[in-house]
Amino acid sequence: MAAPGCAGRERLTPTYPPSADLRVEAKPVAPVEIVTSEAAADAYDIELELWGERGWATVGRVCRWAEDMGADLPPGWCGPVSR
Repeated sequence: MAAPGCAGRERLTPTYPPSADLRVEAKPVAPVEIVTSEAAADAYDIELELWGERGWATVGRVCRWAEDMGADLPPGWCGPVSR
């Protein structure tokens, strides 16, 4: 009978979230034209809003990945976004 400590060891492979979700997207820089152009200001506001929405979508994906890997998170912690 072999002792459990003498058995071969299983090599564990770490799991990570998708690499695209680990890259930080730089915040859009406001162009100087936003001071004099309402159209430029509106375009920047839209760009900034979309940047923020992409960031929160990334947070949701990483949160759901952590849940799938067994993280003990409170119910609803990762938001209402469907899988």
